[in-house]
Amino acid sequence: MIRSRLAAAAVGLVAAGSVLAVAGPAFATSGSASPATPPTPPAACPTTAPTTPPLYTAKCTIKVVPGTSDNSALGTTQITLPGVGSLYVTLTTTGTIDLTKPVTGLGATGTGFVPVVTRVNPGGTSASVMFVSPATSTTKKQVYTIQVKLTPSSGTTAATIVAVGGPGRGHHHHDGDGDDDHSGHGSDAGAAGGVKPVAALGGGGSWTGGGDR
Repeated sequence: MIRSRLAAAAVGLVAAGSVLAVAGPAFATSGSASPATPPTPPAACPTTAPTTPPLYTAKCTIKVVPGTSDNSALGTTQITLPGVGSLYVTLTTTGTIDLTKPVTGLGATGTGFVPVVTRVNPGGTSASVMFVSPATSTTKKQVYTIQVKLTPSSGTTAATIVAVGGPGRGHHHHDGDGDDDHSGHGSDAGAAGGVKPVAALGGGGSWTGGGDR
């Protein structure tokens, strides 16, 4: 009698297990998350300098033409935020910053803007310069930053350079071991200074090409 009851209970457990095994897949999910939408690039910077302070209230895209500079002694490529100043860099044939040449900031003529910090990362793939204007009795001190991000050429992929300018001091990463890490210390006005990176730029205009510039 006891054996019959145990056998019946065993059959019941097997049956219940079968039901659970069949019902299990009903809890499964399918599908995948949609890819993130790339950030919208900032609007293009003006071609002529604004005249009413603050000159810039939002970031804008700087058009970069490698090999274009009004003073090659400062760098073979000039990246200008109109009315504020320029970042001068010399590029290698692979599209990175030549670290053997000065990376220099220069304020626009007659504006009073002074480059107070110029930075470049160890891999030569990013740089920035911060400009400050003197405060007067009628205007407040203004701070603007130019940031550039470069991608070197690789195989059939051409080098690219993206530049953004606008208000603020810029942001710099402290984590990881990549090109965007902090190391060293910034310099005084106009000097290349210690090795420091700029944050990755979200969007912005770019130039694509390769070879000597």
